[in-house]
Amino acid sequence: MVSLLGIPLSLFTLAIAVTFSESPLVVSTAWILESCVLAYYSSRQDNRLILTGSLILLIIGILRLIPFFDSVHSGQFLDLVPVTIIALGLYFSLTFIQNREDEPLGHVYDIFHIFGISMVGYAVMDIVPHTTTGWSLLGLNLFLLLSLWFYVKISSKIISLWMMFLVVIIFIYHLMRMDTLDMTFGPVSVQLLSLSIGTYGVWYLKENHREGKYAFIYAFIMFLLITSLYVNEISDNIFVVTIYLTIIATVYLLY
Repeated sequence: MVSLLGIPLSLFTLAIAVTFSESPLVVSTAWILESCVLAYYSSRQDNRLILTGSLILLIIGILRLIPFFDSVHSGQFLDLVPVTIIALGLYFSLTFIQNREDEPLGHVYDIFHIFGISMVGYAVMDIVPHTTTGWSLLGLNLFLLLSLWFYVKISSKIISLWMMFLVVIIFIYHLMRMDTLDMTFGPVSVQLLSLSIGTYGVWYLKENHREGKYAFIYAFIMFLLITSLYVNEISDNIFVVTIYLTIIATVYLLY
């Protein structure tokens, strides 16, 4: 069944690659989707050879994505469609790998997944405009939420470390961007929504992953720090900041 499926699937991918050879984003999407399909069948058949084929196609798809960065421009929102499909293909592929701690290919798959999803995150940052409103922060925190939702389902030390790294770097990025952001009501609403989405993602990680509590402690501290800076910027009054921190601390202790 798998071999019969593999022939038309390979021909279909080859047809896409030839037809859209000038569009590295579309070609990469085709290879990564085929890699995802093979990962699914490798889990159904418990076949290491199919998993090897899936890994090879994954590497090809990631390499074909590299030329895309030479042509990407801020504001090309239609490119978010194939970028999202690539991300979903990368995420689902991970969930199809069984007994990954006893499967050396699983570790290799995890490493190349990190390369691929890093490129997806970078693409999102290139496509979404870096304005003073903070839309890039919103895109980045949605990326974090989606990543954590998938990663908590995967038992892998490599992916666990990658999750922690994502949480740390995205909250630090928000903190570093604050000097360049507009502090009027509309932009601040977008920025706080972004921060809330990221914090919720880490809370979800805490509830569903054994090491999530450490990430949540860090995220909560960063949440307090960042929101305190917003309160101070808007009110320009340290007393107001003190009251705010007292309220948040009280709510946290009661929770």
